Amino acid sequence: MNIFDLESIFTNEVILWRGEYMYECGKVGEIKPTEPDCFSVQVNGSKPYTVNMTVYSDGEIEALSCTCPYAENSHCKHEAAALKALREDFQRLVVIPNIQRNGFYPLEIWINGKLMYSD
Repeated sequence: MNIFDLESIFTNEVILWRGEYMYECGKVGEIKPTEPDCFSVQVNGSKPYTVNMTVYSDGEIEALSCTCPYAENSHCKHEAAALKALREDFQRLVVIPNIQRNGFYPLEIWINGKLMYSD
C-alpha cells in the first residue's frame, strides 16, 4: 500500500469519496508524529475518531487503524481522510541541509514545521 495510490487501498469508491470530502471540509485535525514514521490524527465524523498510521518516507504504508466501529472489518472514511491529509503533507516536504559532518551534509526533513527525520 502506498499513500500516493489511495485508490488501491480504498477499493470501495464511496468510502474513498467520503474520506476525501471529510478532508476537504476540514474534518481532519493536526497530524501529530508519535514516533519515527508513526502519526496520529483526530478526524471528526459523527464523533471524533483517532486514526493511527505508520507511513515511511517513500509513502509505503505499514499500518493503518481507526477507532471507529466500521474500521474493524474494512478501511473507513476516517482513514481515507487522514491519509489524504498526510499525503498533502508529504507533498510539501522541505529538505534542509544541516551542518556539514564527516564530509557530507546530513538531511533534516520537516513536515508542517516539525522535524520528522534527521540523519
